[in-house]
Amino acid sequence: MKFNVNKFSCAASVAMSVMYVACAIYTYVFPTISLNLSASYLLMSNLSLFAPYLQVSLANVVSGLLQTFVFTYITAFIFAWLYNKMGK
Repeated sequence: MKFNVNKFSCAASVAMSVMYVACAIYTYVFPTISLNLSASYLLMSNLSLFAPYLQVSLANVVSGLLQTFVFTYITAFIFAWLYNKMGK
């Protein structure tokens, strides 16, 4: 089975972008819980020092959304392309 490289990359990018927006909304609504959750998976006791720098603004969300879309597209494109090449 071969991947349609562009469709696969676009689908992966859209899925990751939706998850990014969901995480940004969660961080905006629950900033303290988000910091505690991040501290736990970074194996740190807390991240309260970074709380003043946690800024969820529209500009930051749009910038991160574009980065997420582009980087995911490139990564998924390379993955699908390599997968198709190995299938020959």
